[in-house]
Parts: sequence; C-alpha cells; structure tokens
Amino acid sequence: MFTNISTKYKYYCGLLGGVLISAMSVAQSPDSSLPDLQYIRQRHPWLNSDQATGLQFMREGRVSLASVTTRKSDGGFRNFYQSGNSFGLNANTEAIYRLNPKVVFAGKVDYEYFKGKNMGGSVFIDPYSHAMDIDENADSTTGSKTLESYFLQGAVSAQVTSRFTLAGSVNYTAANYAKLRDLRHVNKLLDLDAQAGASYKLSSSVTLGASYTYSRRIESVSFAIQGNTDRQYLSLINFGSFFGLSQLHSDQGYTGQARPLTDSRHTVAGQVGWSVAPGIELFQQFSYQLRSGYYGERGLATIVFTEHEGNRYASTTGLSIKKAGSLQYIRLTGTVDKLENFENVYTISTAPGGNSAVTYIGQNKVLNSNKTYLEGEYSHYWDIRNDQPLWSVHFLGDYASRDQTVIRYPYYRVQQYNNYHASVTAKRSWLVNACLLTASLGLGYGGGTGVPKTDGVYVPPSSSQIPPGSRDIYLQQEYEFFTSPQVALQPSFRVSRSVNRNVQAFINLSASLTRAWKTVYNGSDFRVIALTVGCSF
Repeated sequence: MFTNISTKYKYYCGLLGGVLISAMSVAQSPDSSLPDLQYIRQRHPWLNSDQATGLQFMREGRVSLASVTTRKSDGGFRNFYQSGNSFGLNANTEAIYRLNPKVVFAGKVDYEYFKGKNMGGSVFIDPYSHAMDIDENADSTTGSKTLESYFLQGAVSAQVTSRFTLAGSVNYTAANYAKLRDLRHVNKLLDLDAQAGASYKLSSSVTLGASYTYSRRIESVSFAIQGNTDRQYLSLINFGSFFGLSQLHSDQGYTGQARPLTDSRHTVAGQVGWSVAPGIELFQQFSYQLRSGYYGERGLATIVFTEHEGNRYASTTGLSIKKAGSLQYIRLTGTVDKLENFENVYTISTAPGGNSAVTYIGQNKVLNSNKTYLEGEYSHYWDIRNDQPLWSVHFLGDYASRDQTVIRYPYYRVQQYNNYHASVTAKRSWLVNACLLTASLGLGYGGGTGVPKTDGVYVPPSSSQIPPGSRDIYLQQEYEFFTSPQVALQPSFRVSRSVNRNVQAFINLSASLTRAWKTVYNGSDFRVIALTVGCSF
C-alpha cells in the first residue's frame, strides 16, 4: 500500500506546483493586499467558528493559500503511541471565495504523509477518538508505521433574503495506516462531517443561528502475521487507563480480520451574534452532541464486541474589537464529555448446514468516563496594513481533567488527573522593498497533577477468575506526557515576496523544542523542525 511513496511525492509536489503556477497566472482579484488568513478569520468571531453561515462576514473577494511542508521530529518526551524518530510531508491548499454579494465558498484540500520508527502502543491512528483501544503488549514488537491521509473540505453560505442565510459544509477524511512488523495491522479510516446551518438577522445588530452536524467515523483494522507464524502475539484490549483484557491474536478475537470501530455523532447547536457597537462583535454558541458506536461487525454470524454511548455539552464565546489599525480577539471554549462503554456477552453456535450464529446474552459495563476541557485565547494585532498586521501577540491557555472508572468485574481501576498548558507567541513583520520578513517566538509551559491509577475490587474474586490485563508502562508514559512540568520554545522565520500585485510567495522555517522534568518512563526532550514553501493569492 505504501510502496510507491517516492512516486506519490513527485505527484503531489507536481500537483502543488501546478496550483502555484496556476494561481500566479489566473489571479485577477482587484485586491492589492497580501492578507493574513488567521487575522481575517479572527476579525469576526462568527467567521472563525465552524458554523458556515459565518462566511458571509468575509469582506475580501478571495483569499487563498497553497503550501508544502516537510517536518522532522525526534526525542524521548512523547506519548505512548507516538514515534521518537519520524518524518512528515504535508501539501495543502485552501481558499475563501466570494462569488457575488450573496454567495461565499470555502474549501480545503490536504495531503499528509507520515513515517515513524520504533512505534508501538495503540493500533489506531488516534486512540483518543475512540471509546476503547487495542495496544501492543510487548516492547519487542515495536516497528515502523506509515500513515497517508487525505482531507477534503467544502462549504457554501448563501443569502436567501436580506435577513435569512442558509449554509452547508462537508469535511471528509480518508486515511491508510500500517505497521510494518508483526503483529502487523492495516487500518483504513473514513471520517465524515456534514453540516447544515441557517441564520436569521433579527435586527441590524442581532443575528440568530442554528445548525445540525452528522459525523461518522469508521476505522477498520486488519491484523496479520507475515514472519514467524509459530510465535504468539498478545494484545491488550484497553477499555480505558490501560486496563482490560489480554488476548492472543486469533480470527475469533478482537484482533481478528477487518474489525471496524464505528462512531456516529449527532450535534445540534444554536448561535447568537451581536454587533455591540461599531467594530465590536460578540458571538456565542451552545451545542449538544449525542454519540454512539461499536467495535465489530453487525450480522448474524459476526461479532459486535463492544458498544458505547455518550454525550457532549459545549460552549464557545468569541469577541472581536476592531479599531483603526488594530484588532483584539478573545475566545473562550468549554466542553464536558460523558462516555460509557459496554462489552457484549455472547455465544457462538453452529446451525444445521454448518453456518455459525452469534447469540447475545447480556452486557457488562467496562468504562464510565467524564472529561472536561477549557480553553482561552487572546490575540492582539496592530500596525495593520492591507490586512497584514506588522505586530501581533497571541496567548493560549487550556485546562483538561479526566475522571474515569474502568471495570473488569470484580476488578476496577480509577484514574483521576488534570493537566494545563499556557503559551504566548509574539510576531513581528517588516516590509523591506518587495519582501515581507516575519519573525516569531513562542514560549509555553505546562504540567498537571493527579493519580495515574487506583486499583481495587468490588468483592473478593474467586480462585477461578482471571485478573484483568494491564500495560502499566504505557499508563505511566501517558501520565508523564500530560502532567510532567514542561517548557516549549518555538521560533520561526518567514520570508515573503510579492510575485505580482496579487500573489505572494513565501518560505518559512520553524522549530519547536520541548523540555520536561520529573520524567522516569519518558525522555526529557522532543524536537521538531519544519520547512514550508508556498504562496498566498
């Protein structure tokens, strides 16, 4: 599946090169500005939200960006499923385009390639997207993993009347993920978000909105052995906090052939926009999400191993204050997630004719999880020229807490901890003839407190009961990654040059260095260096 990577490099680089050349040749926008896309989105908090009717607040005729990024990462301070030595390549193009005074389009195309060495941990692309996990149960089976992902995004917002606006958006991700050493796994991911939204202008200062989003994520995993078939491979079926069931690879178990993990979500949201005063815009969104899914395959002769359900409450507040030559943007976000997972109890029988039939006889709760996440952001731009701030400063802070109980009756494990991060990034740009030079420096600090595990029993187990499986090395690595005191330094330097009055080419070199203390199960540092070339038009 990943044997033609070099060919794909050439293809995507060629494709992006064509995009850049085409942009230079067809750019016909009357705007003479070379805008900052992040600044444009934060100029109005509704435009910076995920509700697509906010595209109507786009003033420019078109803002587009295309780029290619190469990235090298290494270090020992990493999460349990991440690589300490990896390479990545990204190619993307995105644009917001006003077709006419009533219709605005937005779109994005993104390609990502990743290869990491000495990887173990989770078999899934993102273990935090799922209600359960499957982890390797031995350090001796780590190996290289590769990931290719494709992301497509499209949105449209149309004014039906002077007061009423309709909008829709679709986000689609497809990915292939593979481990290149036994016990091998090959993953295929399909992730879809489809949203329909509307807004109604009650008055010149107040706008109401509503949206519905349907999300469906299916990640199928196939396991295989291509080397020594006499060796037995043990996996941890991780119901949470690396506590669950240790199971040998077999066709009938969790690590059989083509097991899909399906997750469906329905989200409803309401929005309020208020023009408080000239240049002051306030945005508020409340949302509720209902979630359900399962691991396995539904059918008369196939097994659904687990089923989960949950909900999420979320709130987002945005405020922008625009004055002559400056902009301030504030965002506050809070989410509360509740999730339960159940393991099915079943029997397999052979019907007349040799066909197998699965009969479900009950469920056992294996996870009760509560998570809270808070985030605050503040941006200040000033000395703004042609939608290009020459000075800016960004503050970002977040707090997350996890309180979950994992059950393999009569055994249980309780995990409670919290973590926090805060960062500040200062950016300065200089206009030098036809070039725009931009330097930025980011500083961050994080840490946390809590207890990685508290194990116990509800009642004394019998002599015939098998204790649950556990992977404590991963538990401690994850806990250290989130809670160890850590600082991050993130410098970058960018050179942009006007190709013509509508096109700006750029090259950006950035780095990130993270240093952690009080680590025992992880290393103490992690480094990333990235080079980006592209253009805005």
